[in-house]
Amino acid sequence: MAGHDIGSMVALAWAASHPDDVSRLVLIDSMLPGLGLEEVMNVAEGSMWHFGFFMTEHIPEMLFDGHELEFFTATFSAMSNPDTFTDADLAHYARAYTGRERLRLRPGKWCRGSRHRNPQARNGVLA
Repeated sequence: MAGHDIGSMVALAWAASHPDDVSRLVLIDSMLPGLGLEEVMNVAEGSMWHFGFFMTEHIPEMLFDGHELEFFTATFSAMSNPDTFTDADLAHYARAYTGRERLRLRPGKWCRGSRHRNPQARNGVLA
């Protein structure tokens, strides 16, 4: 099983909950509970603002709605090398997140309630 970015949290949770289903686990470009995610989410200490923003109830839907392309253009441009994302790539992400219902299940809710905060306790970790 492979997980990328926030999908790594889903893959890790599945592997921890269903170990017989997963023979190998690859987690790419991600921070995980118990392995640095909490520090990256600490906006008060200067970390990435969007974690806290999307964990706030109702505010993201209100402010994000109708501004998806602007959000992805600004955010992805700030966090990647120039020309990493084409206009078509950004439009694809914007379409995928268009509509308030797209923001209902946010990764922050999983992080706050995770039973898998220390994956090292159960699984070997190659870092």
